[in-house]
Amino acid sequence: MRHRRLNLTNMHLAIGRDQNRLLPGMALCMIGLTCYGWIAAAAASPTVERSDTHGTHTVVREQVAMEFSLTQPTKSEKTSNDLMAGDDAIATLRLRDTKTGQPLTGLHPRAWMALRRSEMVANETACADKVKSFLGGTLAARADIDLNSYLMLVLNHDQTISVINPQIAMSRTKLESMIQLPGTGADWVLSRDKNSLYVTLPDQSSVAVVNTVTRSVLNVLATGGQGRPRRIALQPDGRFAWVGLDEAPLVTVIDTVTNSLVATLPVGNGLHQISFTTDGRFVLITNSADHTATLFTTNQREKIAEISLGHTPVAAAYSSASHLFYVSALNGNEIGVIDPEQRRIVAGIPTPSGVVGLRFEPSGQFGLAVNQLNHTVSVFDSNSNTMIASTTVVREPYEVGFTPQYAYVRGLASEKLSLIELSELRKGRLVTAEVPVGQSAPNTLPDEIGVADMMVPAPEGHGMLVANAPDRTIYYYMKVRDGAHGPSQTQRAACALPP
Repeated sequence: MRHRRLNLTNMHLAIGRDQNRLLPGMALCMIGLTCYGWIAAAAASPTVERSDTHGTHTVVREQVAMEFSLTQPTKSEKTSNDLMAGDDAIATLRLRDTKTGQPLTGLHPRAWMALRRSEMVANETACADKVKSFLGGTLAARADIDLNSYLMLVLNHDQTISVINPQIAMSRTKLESMIQLPGTGADWVLSRDKNSLYVTLPDQSSVAVVNTVTRSVLNVLATGGQGRPRRIALQPDGRFAWVGLDEAPLVTVIDTVTNSLVATLPVGNGLHQISFTTDGRFVLITNSADHTATLFTTNQREKIAEISLGHTPVAAAYSSASHLFYVSALNGNEIGVIDPEQRRIVAGIPTPSGVVGLRFEPSGQFGLAVNQLNHTVSVFDSNSNTMIASTTVVREPYEVGFTPQYAYVRGLASEKLSLIELSELRKGRLVTAEVPVGQSAPNTLPDEIGVADMMVPAPEGHGMLVANAPDRTIYYYMKVRDGAHGPSQTQRAACALPP
């Protein structure tokens, strides 16, 4: 299911699938969506249309059902259920298999809404022609509402968030608005409904709640003046956000429904990383100064274990394949493997000191350990908890991001990215390549190196968006192949940030 909030006018829907599209996305944080649909099939294909009493219109063709509805936002102040021109509305589209009733996944369709200029209802041919014109992407053929659009939200170091519309092309962007924060943001997380953005403000000992619809600060939650709120993570169910209070033995919990602080919990001292189990039952908090990790249940927020680790634990990750936590210590010599059910360390994976990051590739089986001191990335198999390969990457690596085909490694002291093929990685072979990511390395502006991710996967899933603070530019990278087995090439586009 996908939905989007919009302002209602007299629209009709044109729907199509573009298999070769290259959608611009957003750096650091993404809001928006790509709605489901398909180009009109051949006339011989039977079509069934129906509407129910809840206002959902369904079209069935070739055992695929598309459901479309327009509804009021859940917090609407209207007393009537009738939608009127000018109202806010949520457009929802679903694709499902009519035989199994299950949603269809793995598709990349596109959708638009266009104002109906007359009383005549568009037929299939007219709809298909309109889809083709929208796919052309020219200014002369723009939909009234583009449900494929995304916004780039950029967390700046001047106490602002830039909201950029990259709808036409990355080289022709539009700064739509600037959101003023009460302090410099360090980390952020987006609510599951995409309506709220939570930004930690270490210098103000608070968390700003930003409304992404009105693009304004809705509330500022003070954390009590104890410690500096920096890392923030959302529970898998989206109900609560957990915030680590660095330099204090505390974490705080935010209710994302009421946008209020609901708990402050004791942990160890130091800097804190936060990691959840996939099912959301457990959360692990690292404590760098005490060389420990604290384990909580999320339903009762009960502290159930304090686990000793190597010196200066700074990175934690959870494997959905082994159902275990993995914690690396910057000054230690192994990755600690923690079973949340047993509440203890069950294995250790030897590694040189200097590991600053842990991430699991999309399958959840293979973990990547980023060693900033040795300029390497090492891969371990969570099924056996053993190292299987290691390779040299860009200098001072500190962040890893994934697309379905590649791992992207960013380095503090390099203006390049290292790319690692995941298909070979899963065979124990690390095939790497380097691509430029601008003119300057991140450490040329050390004051603007934060804890928030500087890379995010692009919406279509095959490229990576990379923010480069010294260049004031966001780069888009996509690795493509010439033919089924031809050589790979890197395509790049750039979006310059406004001053």
